[in-house]
Amino acid sequence: MTTMRNDDLLPKVEKSSPIKENVQRKYDKLLRHHFLYGSKISDNTPKNPFQVLPTFETGKSIDSQYPIVYDPESLNIQSLKSVILKMINKIFNKEEKATLIQALHPVFEQFHKRIISQNMAWDCKSQITELISGLRDKVDLIKNQDNFDKNCNQLYLQLSNYSKYIIGFSSHTLFQFINLKLIQRKQRNIEFLEMLNEHISGLAELLLLHDKRRDTTDKQMDFASNLISFDQISEIELPAVSSGLSDSRLNRLKKCLNLLQKAKERCLKDSTTIFISEELNKEYSIEKKFCNAVIEVDSEEVCKKARQAYKIEISKFVKIIKALRIAKLEINQQYNDNYHDIYFEKFDLPYLGEEDSQYFRTLIILEKSQNLVTKPNDLLALLSDDAIVKVLSINNVREISAFENKQRSEAFQDIVSMALFQRNTNIYQGGTEDAQWLNEAFTKGLEASKPVLWNIITCDPESNYTNRDFSTVKTAVDSRFFPRFIYQVTSTQSFGERFNLEHNLQPSASLPSYQKDIISLSGITRKEYKLTMADFFAMNEKNLQMLEILPSGYTNAELLVLDEYLLPKIDDVSKKIPFIWLIDERQILKRACVPMSWISRCRTSLDFWEFLLELSGMSHHNLTLEIEKLKSAWDAQKKVEMETLNQELKLRFEIRRRDDLEYGIKRILNALVDGRYAIPNKTNHIESIPEIKVDRSNPAEQGNSEIETEEIKSEPVLESINPEAWVESNECTSCNDCIDALPTVFKYNSNKQAFVHNPKGGPYSKIVAAAEKCPAACIHPGLPQDSKERGLEKLRKRAEKFN
Repeated sequence: MTTMRNDDLLPKVEKSSPIKENVQRKYDKLLRHHFLYGSKISDNTPKNPFQVLPTFETGKSIDSQYPIVYDPESLNIQSLKSVILKMINKIFNKEEKATLIQALHPVFEQFHKRIISQNMAWDCKSQITELISGLRDKVDLIKNQDNFDKNCNQLYLQLSNYSKYIIGFSSHTLFQFINLKLIQRKQRNIEFLEMLNEHISGLAELLLLHDKRRDTTDKQMDFASNLISFDQISEIELPAVSSGLSDSRLNRLKKCLNLLQKAKERCLKDSTTIFISEELNKEYSIEKKFCNAVIEVDSEEVCKKARQAYKIEISKFVKIIKALRIAKLEINQQYNDNYHDIYFEKFDLPYLGEEDSQYFRTLIILEKSQNLVTKPNDLLALLSDDAIVKVLSINNVREISAFENKQRSEAFQDIVSMALFQRNTNIYQGGTEDAQWLNEAFTKGLEASKPVLWNIITCDPESNYTNRDFSTVKTAVDSRFFPRFIYQVTSTQSFGERFNLEHNLQPSASLPSYQKDIISLSGITRKEYKLTMADFFAMNEKNLQMLEILPSGYTNAELLVLDEYLLPKIDDVSKKIPFIWLIDERQILKRACVPMSWISRCRTSLDFWEFLLELSGMSHHNLTLEIEKLKSAWDAQKKVEMETLNQELKLRFEIRRRDDLEYGIKRILNALVDGRYAIPNKTNHIESIPEIKVDRSNPAEQGNSEIETEEIKSEPVLESINPEAWVESNECTSCNDCIDALPTVFKYNSNKQAFVHNPKGGPYSKIVAAAEKCPAACIHPGLPQDSKERGLEKLRKRAEKFN
């Protein structure tokens, strides 16, 4: 379905008159001062509803992604709106269907607002009830009301199955995703419990069998003591099968059983520990929102506390895996004291396999990126330990777009850099605006047996979660300020191939471009613009106050659009003043001057993006340099060859020119006599010229070749025959006329230029006609070859002007 474009909603160029020259000069100085120091010139501070050009009528809204429905079986997500539409199409008849679909959009918007207003409410049954009621209220005049109500109830029942798996777009989206994933992880916990139960049962059976054998042995000993003396009993050797387990084996089995039973008790209680800072918990109110998890709130040292917990948990886990392996060997009667004792005596963390790590207790750290950077040693210690810990670094758009504290605003880059250079950490960086990517990042991260860093940008907890908030997160990612990328350690051994930047907009470009229809003074035109980090900064209302809106009539040769300032096409941009495009409430395009403080952060972000491109191998800088080097060498070689070839062709041309000149003189002399003598045939195409061997290694010696050619040329011998037809091949236009008319006389050479291959191949009349028709007038008929041909006198006269 195509939508009609409303030209009234397109950005417009304002018609204005140039400002006065004296005012212009004064404004130039003030504008330069604003660029350098950020001092405002006037009170024309842009405020909402000002918006940056890239986000104007983009068509991307919250509805395109959220709310989403999580499928616990397939682990996939899909748009709730699409799920509802499928249900409506399946349940309702044609009349009801059309009415409901028309009423769905406004009701659905209200439903989304109700979801996010509940923050992290895990069950949305009440909101689903309101959704169905809203749809019923919007629908009137249904013929069969009873059937419609029945279908609505069916829709409610089907939607209720998803009530615990619906996620809206808000600052809590991250935590809702993690909670759903942790619920799914319970299945892994159940598998581990089954494994523990299986081995506990096997060990218990072995010990029970030992107890039965011991009872049997005791009875045999009591019976024997009644028959023989004690001294005789001491000499009797009982069979091994009835003697039970050895003391060492018995102790080993009991120890393993005791350890596995304690592990089972712990596993039944919970399988996840989440470490949250006090500041984050206060801001998001998430302490009691996670299911099946122990929440540890710490005032400051979250990473330090997590590291201490990890050391305890991994030590217990190694012992549990050791006990499981011993139990398996004992149950299968495969334990050999000679070498298994030594193996399990040294059993430690390096002996764990990746499949073992899947059952390790999930440890998650939730913290702001700014706080993680302030105490990096604890985080680095965790990563250096190769700890199986998941770190969620949270960045909200308001804080990272602020200019009050640049170091804290760009902490997310420092976090990623630290993790990258450890080379053992799986990294997932992106935004909450892409639900599919977020689902994949959390799924793979929780399954990883390596340290994991989720570096995620989300909307501000104090925002209203509107389309503007959604667009702000999206612009942060698309503008390269907070680029989306994945680094997976286990994917391949090649460092560059571990990166994935393909989820970014135009990933091979330094800055992405977009096109807009603009109403200019000459009409509607489509223009291309670049998306920059400054566009993201300008979406923060507080940052808008730092921009200077330029008067519509102001012109200055030093003005330069920001993307060309960051990626200059000219040698020197130091004297230029960069600007970005804004749109006011009347859809008028406005230029906003960007201060130098913004340029610094833009360049830092662009440098970080180029850094990622280089590491991932998507930037072919070194390859480009090598290609340029080879191309230069190739060009130099070809230049020498072309010069040599040029000299050779000049020499051949000079030989041909002399030959043609001599031939022309002979013809003139022959014409002066009364026709008794004729000029012998002179083959006139370039292939007949003798091959001139040129030594390309020393072109200077080629001057002697002219003397050598004099010996090759033979002196013309006058014979009593008529001159033959010939063609100036170099002048031939390849029109095909002579070839088509007389193929027995004319042919093309290798350059597709005509020459006479058989002067007697056709009547003289047709040769003269071909000369008359030739557009280049390069055919010379000569004299008749057959003296008996009719009308020769007339033909000679016609041929005179061509000879």
